[in-house]
Amino acid sequence: MKFTIYAPNYTDKSGGAWVLHFLCDQLNKIGYEAKVFIYEASQIVNPKFNTPVGYIEDSVVIYPEIIVNNPLNATKVVRYLLNKEGALQKRMINWGETDYPLAFSRAYRSDCESLFYPNCDLSIFYDNGTERTQNAFYIGKGTGDCPKLDCFEVTRTFPETKQELAEVFRKSKILFSYDAHSATNADAALCGCLPYLLQKPLEGTENAELGKFWAESTDEIDQALEQMSTLFDRMEVLQQSFPERLAEQVKKIEKHFYQNMV
Repeated sequence: MKFTIYAPNYTDKSGGAWVLHFLCDQLNKIGYEAKVFIYEASQIVNPKFNTPVGYIEDSVVIYPEIIVNNPLNATKVVRYLLNKEGALQKRMINWGETDYPLAFSRAYRSDCESLFYPNCDLSIFYDNGTERTQNAFYIGKGTGDCPKLDCFEVTRTFPETKQELAEVFRKSKILFSYDAHSATNADAALCGCLPYLLQKPLEGTENAELGKFWAESTDEIDQALEQMSTLFDRMEVLQQSFPERLAEQVKKIEKHFYQNMV
């Protein structure tokens, strides 16, 4: 079976773009032919990933949930939900009769298969016992009124490198976050900095693959700190098991389309 992943340009500033390019890389690594079809003019890839650019005829096309139609007119379509359907586009997907639903996380859809990978660099984000002398805040994709706080501001572009961001988190006690679904929260938690959410996460998020490692109120801080203490190890297991879980998922996708072609 061959795959075409419909994706934007690669950037490590977007979790969704990273996941789609990584998925192409991993499919190639486990022995399948996969290409990434970049729908933007500049065609940016990660040179460290195995991501040939183009479209493979008669392949399974994997669309993220922000693509609501079928622009490649594919006959075999996987809808990979990297967020709740309609959350970003404000439009629901125009599902085909044989489209295969696949959620990045059970938090986004619980009645279909899920394929989760914690997109955190464990070689960079970890707690090294640095003295914590500050707090930080992050707006990210926060909605509505998100007033700036009187502490260190983290943005999508500052600090410029992940290494510098990790140093900020290792010096910080709390990350006040307006973006309940950013990987930045997990990066902070890995460094021992408590993510304190200022906007509500999606319902059911606490039952997702990594559990609830953040606080939404002061009486949840102890519980969040306890979950944070095992977060690194749980992420490591999920990352190491991804190739095996991906191979199992491909077999289910193959079976789905075989049954719908006969």
